[in-house]
Amino acid sequence: MPTNYDSQNINTSRIRSLPALIFSLLLWFVVAVLYIGRTPATVRTHDFQGHIDYVRLIQIQHRLPHPSEGWEGWQPPLYYLLMSPLSPGNQAKHIVLVRLVSVLLGMGFLTAVWWWLKEMRLSAEWQAALITFLATTPKFLIHFTTYNNDSMVAALSAWLLICFLSLRRKFRWPLAVVVVLLVTAALYTKLTVVILLATLALLTLSDLFTPSRRPTALKLIALGLVAGLLYAPWLLLHNLPLSGKLFPDNFGLLGDAIKLQLPTWKIFLPPGFIHGQWTTPFVYTGPIVGFIAKGHNYWSMLLATAAHGEFSWPQPSVFWFWLDILTLLGVWSLAAWGTVANHFSRLLGAVTFGAVFILGLYPIAHPYIPNMDWRFIAWVWLPVTMLAGYGVKRLVNRNLAWLPGAILGLGIIIHLVIAASA
Repeated sequence: MPTNYDSQNINTSRIRSLPALIFSLLLWFVVAVLYIGRTPATVRTHDFQGHIDYVRLIQIQHRLPHPSEGWEGWQPPLYYLLMSPLSPGNQAKHIVLVRLVSVLLGMGFLTAVWWWLKEMRLSAEWQAALITFLATTPKFLIHFTTYNNDSMVAALSAWLLICFLSLRRKFRWPLAVVVVLLVTAALYTKLTVVILLATLALLTLSDLFTPSRRPTALKLIALGLVAGLLYAPWLLLHNLPLSGKLFPDNFGLLGDAIKLQLPTWKIFLPPGFIHGQWTTPFVYTGPIVGFIAKGHNYWSMLLATAAHGEFSWPQPSVFWFWLDILTLLGVWSLAAWGTVANHFSRLLGAVTFGAVFILGLYPIAHPYIPNMDWRFIAWVWLPVTMLAGYGVKRLVNRNLAWLPGAILGLGIIIHLVIAASA
């Protein structure tokens, strides 16, 4: 994280980078709203009806569902409680408003990305290029335009990561309170945040072995315990009495069509070791059945879902989706190149690797193809974009600015073609 900057220079840098943020947010808003206008709410979304049913129960019966009631009744309540006041008497309008809230949450996520890029003192042009590449990514477009608690937990997680790493660098009690509130809100939104929390916990535990960091690490552990106590009432007074489990789920409702059909260890083989894996850029050849081998490899599944999600796209030509994956690999290569830039970039690399590793434990515990989806670690867009920024700086310093410029420019064009054809 940048340190020892002259405060006047930082303020000047922030002012100069504001146009990059404004441009990127406006472009995101236009693309997202046009996408919402062109796609029904049931298209390229996860468990749409289950989320609707949860909110309708709150709106009509003014109560929370039993954990086994409906497809999503086991989920924490915060997202649904916040969405329930939106036009409860008009379901069509309600759905549109909730999707627009997801767009605003996407703005919050992009603002978090900008917050760090300007602290890197990356030029406004490169800030705009990196943020625009992310904002137009098909998966990002899906993630932040759907009726799903994924959008809210991703935005909360992004700001939690920023605040946590700031607090780790310099402990301040007001920021500590913000971290506790963000952790608690994220836990009450969706339990996939535990991947981020586990990653941060490993980082904090490693700090215990460094004497200079140990006092802050102990305080961070205490903050985690406080957030856990704030989440305990939901577990002990709702989940356990009603379901007999602290953490109920809907895995028992998942069908054999999306269950892994081979020993779990094989999903971690290098990409290409399983027949048919690269016959198409998509995870599924049909809506949910007829899956292909890409869904049986953790690495190709992660790549495909990070690029354009689990879903098949009828338009445009499949050629564009291969290019989409190619440019994403290009940005990930920039991120890998940026990992060695400094101590902070190596820390971001460790956080990213930790998230990918922990997500890999998920399909081992519950061997279903969708459990390898990028959406469960969508907050990783933040450190990856930061690392790509460090990669850009290293290449610019070597007079190779054309290379990241070509990768990002081509990627943005591809993303816009896909969005326009959606």
